[in-house]
Amino acid sequence: MTISLMSFLWSCNSKEEKVIIKYTTFNASTVISTNCDEFEKTEKYKTKEITDKAFSDSLYEEIKNLKPITDPEFASYKPDTRAKVVFYRISTSPICMGGPVVKIDNKLFDNTSSLRELIDTKMRHD
Repeated sequence: MTISLMSFLWSCNSKEEKVIIKYTTFNASTVISTNCDEFEKTEKYKTKEITDKAFSDSLYEEIKNLKPITDPEFASYKPDTRAKVVFYRISTSPICMGGPVVKIDNKLFDNTSSLRELIDTKMRHD
């Protein structure tokens, strides 16, 4: 019994966590803002599936520490999406990232330069 429980726990812990990033660039300027739902239709982007644990842990820490935007004037704001991230440790819905704003589960957060750099660096390399 103990061996089968240990095998089960080991198999659960050994599963790879996948992060999928669809990305254009945070520095791009466009005439029209790109809504997250329309990102794949309107932007030329590249996609990466990442299973690197160090990266997913760093991404988790960066996102976990984002500051919420509570100003009611921004309640209906939609980020000009430059990256769309599927990261189930954070949300079952895509995370929409613009230059200054991140949208997670219909909540807005201030984007940080370190989060943008983490995504930029990973998308330029590997």
